Amino acid sequence: FEGQFRLLKSMCYPQGSVQAVGLIYKDKEERLKNLDLLIKDMQKENIFASTSTMQAQNYEVAVKAAVSVMNGSFFHPNTIFETVEYRTQEELQHLVNIAKDNHMGTILMAKHPTSGLGMERTINLWVRDQSPDWKIDMKMANLDYAILLSYQLQINWKADVRLLCVVEEEENKEIANDFLKSLMDVTRMTSNIKIHVSHGNFIDYLSIAPRADLNIFGMSDIVNRDFMLELMKTSRSSCLFVMDSGNESALA
Repeated sequence: FEGQFRLLKSMCYPQGSVQAVGLIYKDKEERLKNLDLLIKDMQKENIFASTSTMQAQNYEVAVKAAVSVMNGSFFHPNTIFETVEYRTQEELQHLVNIAKDNHMGTILMAKHPTSGLGMERTINLWVRDQSPDWKIDMKMANLDYAILLSYQLQINWKADVRLLCVVEEEENKEIANDFLKSLMDVTRMTSNIKIHVSHGNFIDYLSIAPRADLNIFGMSDIVNRDFMLELMKTSRSSCLFVMDSGNESALA
């Protein structure tokens, strides 16, 4: 939590909130001793923040219990945030399943060990190849939350945002470019966003793409932890993997 403090603030400010849940495993209570202090620091930053702790036999059971309890609150959370590095493939899959079952969004972070969040000035928002259906509608393919999140961070970081897409077929480059221009228009993105469209292998292009302090990718409901870490290493920067809850709309 301490390492994600500034990011969490930027994701929530000025009207969001943070509910930090500490999971207490046997003989490891001391790991949570600073959680209350971090919550107080976040409150000083004008973020509504609270914390709770619960005994945990295992990760899945604890997350299910925490979500169940918080869903009973008046202002219940709409997103589960977790880091990739400190969780197993199985734990991350459990988390995504729980979020989906409870109509919550998911944000998984793979933080680069050396660059961190860099200067917090540039964001790459990646849009997958939409072939063969390059159509914008009210429910885009797991893209709404990623767009809204990039917009939120752009405001709070005063950052530059790039829209990037890699297509498998070269003849789709122009279609992809038109799609991204239309996407900027209908979602009311700022006009100074730069568009980058390339064709070929996604991983190959990622290694030479314009570097950003943060990359944002859409995420399917099947977790691939190794692939997430590969994207973080290849991009040479921290990455957020975002899954819609089904309630977001970047077009609304």
